[in-house]
Amino acid sequence: MLLVILAAQAFLVIKSLSKREPEADIDKMQEYAHALADNRLYSQAIAEYDRILETGKLSEKKSANLNYLAGKIYEAKLGDYENAAARFLKAKLSKPGEELERELSLKLVECYERLGRSFDAQRELERETSTGEKPGTPGGRVVARIGKRGITLGELEEGISRLPEFAQRDINSKDKRLEFLRQYIGGELLHDSALRKGYNKDPEVLKGLEDVKKQLLVQKILQEEVYSKIEVTDSDAKLYYQAHRDEFENKSFHEARDLAKLKLQQERSQEEFDKLIARLMEAEKVQIFEDQL
Repeated sequence: MLLVILAAQAFLVIKSLSKREPEADIDKMQEYAHALADNRLYSQAIAEYDRILETGKLSEKKSANLNYLAGKIYEAKLGDYENAAARFLKAKLSKPGEELERELSLKLVECYERLGRSFDAQRELERETSTGEKPGTPGGRVVARIGKRGITLGELEEGISRLPEFAQRDINSKDKRLEFLRQYIGGELLHDSALRKGYNKDPEVLKGLEDVKKQLLVQKILQEEVYSKIEVTDSDAKLYYQAHRDEFENKSFHEARDLAKLKLQQERSQEEFDKLIARLMEAEKVQIFEDQL
């Protein structure tokens, strides 16, 4: 009887250990796989991820995460977009959660586009966005469609309104509007293609966007703090003309009025700009170390 009890206890101990050991082993295997990837042993890292997946001991979410990691190696490190897409798809089918599913969809779009499968990329993108219309798009008649997304007359007119005034005046007939619509669609298609390729995450693009954003912000503050304060009347221009007659090559005031106004505007703008910068430099306690140049 004692022998039976001891055997039962030994069985329970072994069973308990067998439950714990695989978990510990999997943690070590994952640590090893991550180390392989960190040391640029990419094929070996993927093989180790596969060994972990083959144990069958992982939850759906953890399995999805490992397939996602393997997919990222195929995509970003090995340039193997077909295998990357397969891993991303497998991870997505595991339903790992909304946030990761969205990331996986975008990764699939990038891979399909890299493989030259623009139709599949667009289909996946439409699945992800689910609704065809851009948020905030003006309503009105639909004048064209890109897949499921409609381009409305209001959206087209908004695009025209952003053109310089002389260009807006040129779009004065149905044929001209049709030509602009085709150009607009072309721009949207190129934009969509760039998104599918993941160029919105490209470091150079992000740096360029940051530069453009900075310039727009600077122009906004200059408009508010400098340009809006400048007003040059004909009388002002005439006084400037009389004081700087040698700058106008013996032209009469009538001939030189516009140029005189422009020069005076530039002069006053520079004065306001200098005042603004001086005020900001004082407020921000700016220091310039000329000896370090």
